[in-house]
Amino acid sequence: MERAISGKKVVFFVDAAHFVHRAYLGFLWCFRRTFICSPSGGKRFNVLGAVNAVTKAIITITNETYINSESLCQLLFKLANLGLNKPIVIVLDNARHQKCKLVQ
Repeated sequence: MERAISGKKVVFFVDAAHFVHRAYLGFLWCFRRTFICSPSGGKRFNVLGAVNAVTKAIITITNETYINSESLCQLLFKLANLGLNKPIVIVLDNARHQKCKLVQ
């Protein structure tokens, strides 16, 4: 992080978030708020993002299917095409799709 702060490297933290399309129905004018969950219908919205540790800039890939190795490769190509003239360090969690041959 010291090298990233001094401008010698660029550090990105990468993770995914998965949102399920769902409506929450509530009641008005009641003393106790009640939520009734509706069925999701199986629709998802996935976001794979990389946050620059210093500038807090966010690079994202989104889809409505799955985050997989191809999604990660898309994000890596997006990071490579930023035109940075410094080494890039990418911090990933331990997801299975990050360790496959395609990503390596």
